[in-house]
Amino acid sequence: MYALTYREGGKNYTYPLKKKVTTLGRSGENDIVLHDVGISRFHAKIIIEGEKARIVDLMSRNGTKVNGTIISETELRDGDQIHLGRFPLNFLKLSTDKVVLSEERMLIEEGTIIKPLSELFPSFKEEAVTPVPKKAPPEEKKSAFFSILSQVAKALISLDSLEKILNAVMDLVFTYLPADRGFLMLYDEEGKRLIPKVTRHREGKKGEITISKTMADKVLKEKVAILTADAQTDSRFDKAASIRIHGIRSAMCVPLWNKDEVIGLIHIDSAMEKNVFTSDDLELLSSLANYAAVAIQRAQLTEKVKQEMKVRSKLERYHSPQVVNRIISSLEKTTHYELAATEREATILFSDIAGFSAFTEQMPPHEVALLLNRYFSLMTEVVFHYQGTLDKYIGDAIMAVFGAPFPQPDHAIRAAEVALEMQEKVKELNEKGDMEVELAIRIGINTGKVIAGDIGSPKRIDYTVLGTPVNIASRLEEEVAAPGEIVVGEETYKLIKDRFLLEPLGKKKLRGLKKPVESYRLIGKK
Repeated sequence: MYALTYREGGKNYTYPLKKKVTTLGRSGENDIVLHDVGISRFHAKIIIEGEKARIVDLMSRNGTKVNGTIISETELRDGDQIHLGRFPLNFLKLSTDKVVLSEERMLIEEGTIIKPLSELFPSFKEEAVTPVPKKAPPEEKKSAFFSILSQVAKALISLDSLEKILNAVMDLVFTYLPADRGFLMLYDEEGKRLIPKVTRHREGKKGEITISKTMADKVLKEKVAILTADAQTDSRFDKAASIRIHGIRSAMCVPLWNKDEVIGLIHIDSAMEKNVFTSDDLELLSSLANYAAVAIQRAQLTEKVKQEMKVRSKLERYHSPQVVNRIISSLEKTTHYELAATEREATILFSDIAGFSAFTEQMPPHEVALLLNRYFSLMTEVVFHYQGTLDKYIGDAIMAVFGAPFPQPDHAIRAAEVALEMQEKVKELNEKGDMEVELAIRIGINTGKVIAGDIGSPKRIDYTVLGTPVNIASRLEEEVAAPGEIVVGEETYKLIKDRFLLEPLGKKKLRGLKKPVESYRLIGKK
């Protein structure tokens, strides 16, 4: 079974997806009603077909994203992050086993072993990775103890997938300890909620596993390992009907800890006998939990690095290194990559090579490609030097944006600086004779409110800007600027006139626009 988890009004919710089609939106007619202004009345639906699940956007106003990508429809997998507009939800595959955190109060009485990690492992506070028991067992047990830990270390080090590590941990627990049932829970990405990750039953049995919330809280917050010898006769559980119903006799609960950080817990119990677990078992489980936490955090870090490399590789095509670092920094804080489409004031620059088609007719295709690669590389360096965003190459044309994805108060000035430097670079190329032909470029610049963000389909999505100011910049370059000239629109002129020399060109009628547009020739700096 699948489920959605989300937080609303300060409370956490889990909604099992039992129906074939589940609708989500702001309207009370939906299966899941979400009270967020950014969500449409009927925003999306989730369809369950056997073992597969998919989400469909219902033409919502602010869109639906899965793992930061805008979608119209896509398949869902365990752990996917869904955003309806900016409202976050998590898509989870529920185990057929159920882990219940009982709210029944547990009194800590005599007869239960409770050992702080600092007592089990004196070097705990010194950030030790390999635990050393304070009270060593007899020599034969001690030898077996460390032999087991050695096998545990080897098994976990050989794995790099988080899912494989989690399953291997529980396999090892059931190999070396006489448990009938058990589970492993980890904190969510925000470190606020425990999520069951793996459950186990010896001999493949199924069923609900109950753990006292009081016990779990004590283990996690006080960093202690707990062993109860006989929960059935323990007066602390007199009111805990779930303990009796599920026949819990012996139980152990330990934190998953590395250095001084607790990331979750392991709980195991036995319904067959009392006094199943010993103090040595508690030390072994605690030690194993330490090794497990190290391996889990290593796998989580590896996944994070892979995600960052994937995102960085994509972003470096459009953004300067400084902007990429800011986006990656934002990724670390939000745990997912997202350049959502938003309205921004930005300055757009278009440039192309005058007469490019004519003078490349006589050139072999491979020489044309080499020429463009050298030209684009040089021009892109100029754009990135001023922390601009390379929107796209269009034939021999370049489209660059300033003021997005992050605000730049001087975006128009940056665009003007880039335009002048681009012209200067072309002049240097011609003087050196580095290119097969003499180049002349035309540049159009315009400023205004645009929509900027990741836009496209699930199969192809790119960062771009849309809006009338973009069209005006393109028309100024195509229809007004002469070879070797830079022409700017009125809004750009207002923002740069105090620092640059400009010459009025009057109103120009541009293709596709009803009203004429004021234009100015950018000559140089004042």
